[in-house]
This record gives sequence, C-alpha cells and structure tokens, in this order.
Amino acid sequence: MVIKEALIYGEKNLSNNLYTDPKNESRKILSFLLNEDLSFVYIYPEFELDENIRDKYIEIIEKRKNGLPLEYIIQEKNFYGRDFFVDERALIPRWDTENLISQVVHIAKSISSPKILEIGAGSGAISLTLGMEIEGSSILGVDISREALEVCEINKRIHQVENVFFEYSDLFSNVEGKYDIIVSNPPYIKTKDLMDLQVEVTHEPSGALDGGEDGLCYYRQITKESINFMNPNGILAFEIGYDQGNAVKEILEENKFINIEIKKDLQGLDRVIWGVKEGI
Repeated sequence: MVIKEALIYGEKNLSNNLYTDPKNESRKILSFLLNEDLSFVYIYPEFELDENIRDKYIEIIEKRKNGLPLEYIIQEKNFYGRDFFVDERALIPRWDTENLISQVVHIAKSISSPKILEIGAGSGAISLTLGMEIEGSSILGVDISREALEVCEINKRIHQVENVFFEYSDLFSNVEGKYDIIVSNPPYIKTKDLMDLQVEVTHEPSGALDGGEDGLCYYRQITKESINFMNPNGILAFEIGYDQGNAVKEILEENKFINIEIKKDLQGLDRVIWGVKEGI
C-alpha cells in the first residue's frame, strides 16, 4: 500500500461519520505514524508503506471510525498556539477554553508577579499557558487524578516551564497559601446529559465532565472554599457552559463576590465569568 492508496482507504472509511474530517484526518494520522511532517504525505503519494505502518494505520482508522478522538490518536492538541501532549488520562483542551486564558492574562496585567492557582489542571494546558503568557507569574495546578498529573508533567517538560508546578489535591484539600487569581474549568455537564454527548467525548475521563445533577456542583464548592486561599482583592475566574452565566453569577454573588463580569465567546455565547472577592 502506498500513501495515495492509504489516504483513499482512510477517507472512504471515515466519510460516514458526522464528527470526522476524512481528508485532513487521514493525512494527520498517516504523517503521525510515519513520524514525518504533514507535507511528506502530499509530496510523496507513491511512497510504499511497510507492513507494520500499513496495519497500524488500518487499525487506527477503525478506532477513529468508532469515535476515538483524533487528538488521542496523534497524542497532540494545539492550544493557544502551542502543541500539548494528550492521551486518555486527561481531558482534551478545547478551543473554547482559550477565552478563559485571554481573560486571565488580561486580568493579570494589573497584578505584579501574580500567584495563580488552577483547580482541576487536567492536561496542564491552562496552567502552563498562563505561566508562559504572564511574565513573573507563579502558578500551581492541582488535580484529583494522579494520571492527569502525569500528563501535566509531560507537558511541563515539553515546554520547559519553570514557574508552574503541579500537585495532587481534591479541590483545595492539599492547597496551602494565598493566591491573587484562582482559575478553573470545572466539570459542568449535567449528569443526565452525559449519555447524550457526542461519541468522541465518551472516550474522555468522565470525572472531568460530570458536573452533578444541575452541572453546578463544582462551581458552588470551589466558590465557597476559594475565599480561604485568596489574597486581598482576589479574583476567581471560571469557564462556564453557554447557558450557565446567570446561575454561576448568582453563586458568586451569594458568596460576596463583586464586579462580576461575564464574557462571551466568538459565537456570542457565555463562556467566562469572573469576580472579585469582597471584604478579604
């Protein structure tokens, strides 16, 4: 099988799935297996694949056909202009979350050498991106999943970030000290809605998705506990679901947060909320 034939095979087998991009994904999978740049696949259509590569390619196309996310297959996700390692141990970073990064970076400009805490670090993409984007920052990312923390450390080594650290913690259970900004993209999908998610999402860690009966349980808990870990004028920033803006705003208000702002994404949907803790 040559590259041209492999691509035809891949496109044909992925063409009936709503969640795939057959042409581009076939090329990405093949370039990943060949350990070559994507351009190689275009330039050498008659390149003969050895049996091992061919068999692995066919196997992966079948897995992708059955819903395994492309990011887990090629073990890479571009986030905020940088490539991060991903596998089944952690949630795949979403484009939507770049809105949270942009907002926190903007907020941090007014703080000298900000100390930032991330609750629920996942792959480490948020903490590491903030560490690389915010000069003079010191960042701690915590997660209840030790497997996810392994992915965090892999990405820390890849990007050679020295001002970001990762630790095991069930929310704030192992956190010490005070922070200028606490940031989180918590699980916010209602438990009853998990079964209705796109098939790709079922391959990701369910604990990183399940937000309880109403999707708000982590917002309540994080908001309530955050006050004990904030410096004066501490800021709490969340990513939120498109229909959760008002509900999360109420949670912040109930816990005496002020100057609350909700930011929309490029589609005009609520995506980020943040507020300042009053009276610390």
